Amino acid sequence: LVGERWGIRICFAALGAVMLVVCGSGAAILQDPPQTGQTRPLQGLDHTQMLRTRQYKLCAVAVALSAPPVLLFSPEIFSIATERGLPESAAPFSIVLGSAASAAGRLLCPAGSDRLGRKRVLYGVYLGLAAGSVAFAFAREWWVLAAYATLTFFYSGGAAVQPAFNSDLFGLRHAGVNYGFLALGMSGGSLLSYLGSQALPLEARHGLAVGCALVGLVCVRLVKPLPQS
Repeated sequence: LVGERWGIRICFAALGAVMLVVCGSGAAILQDPPQTGQTRPLQGLDHTQMLRTRQYKLCAVAVALSAPPVLLFSPEIFSIATERGLPESAAPFSIVLGSAASAAGRLLCPAGSDRLGRKRVLYGVYLGLAAGSVAFAFAREWWVLAAYATLTFFYSGGAAVQPAFNSDLFGLRHAGVNYGFLALGMSGGSLLSYLGSQALPLEARHGLAVGCALVGLVCVRLVKPLPQS
């Protein structure tokens, strides 16, 4: 509504103001837990050590490969939905439903990984991306929304589990910087997805999305715990 009435620039400015208030207020009240004499120093690899490991390379590639099943299509989701029979007035619901599914994935997948283990949930994430990509390729009318929401659920869920998986592998001492380097894989995957969305026909993008999800699953499967020194 804001974008329609005042334009996209005002819409983004309003969104930035809301994020500043909400995130700034939350950051202002955060406090570190009290330190006790019995607290052990955190252990873990720093980024220079992490970058040399096979585990990091596999994780970065897996993170990159989680992006194409969603980002190959998200710039054109309105036109894809209407071309497949969804009423034009209902097409914007793809964004609403996709956002809701994304939020649910960010909550439920990490919670599941606390109980079931990080790798098991990540297996489910990549299988979900593969299955959702197949469904999205053949979906018509309202099923387009369901398939797209499935993809956003697993994409965001995987992104939320990865920081914990990264900390489990490389320790907590340098977890912030280490995850920043892991997130470079997501940036690379996003860039390649954009290039693919511009260069490839829709049918080829569907096949690429399925393939990326399956190769990402293999990468996660190959990740082993670091040897204990």
